[in-house]
Amino acid sequence: MASPVSTLCSVNDFTSKASIDAILAEINADNSSILSTLMKQLSKEVVVVEKASASELMLKEVRSDDEAYEMYNDYAFRKGFSIRKRLIRTSRRTGLWIMRKFLCSNSGFKDVKKETLRKYERSDLRTGLEVFGLW
Repeated sequence: MASPVSTLCSVNDFTSKASIDAILAEINADNSSILSTLMKQLSKEVVVVEKASASELMLKEVRSDDEAYEMYNDYAFRKGFSIRKRLIRTSRRTGLWIMRKFLCSNSGFKDVKKETLRKYERSDLRTGLEVFGLW
C-alpha cells in the first residue's frame, strides 16, 4: 500500500518551483472540490423558522406583574427562548402601572461605557433581536 505523499510526488519532484506549484494547485483543486461538495450538502438542509403571528398571549388580561411574567416565561420556554423584565410605564394621573415590557434575554446590546477595568467580565451574548411582549 502506497502512502498519499508517495503517490503525489517523489523526492526528485521538489527540484523545481514549477513542480511545487503544480503540487499545490492539485491540493487546492482537491480541497475546493471537497468544499463545494460540503456546500451542496448543506444547502439541501431545510431550516424551518416559525413565523410570528397572533399568539395565544394576545389580548390576555392579568392581575399582577408576577402573573404576567409567569405566563410569558412559560410561553418563551415552550418556544425556546428566555425573557427578562425591562420597562414599566405608569399612569400620570393615578400612578398605577399600565404597562410592563418583557424582552427576549438576548435583545438589545450591553452598554459599552466602562468606568473601571475588571479582572473577570461575563461575555456579551446579546444579539440585538427585538422580541418583546407588553402587559
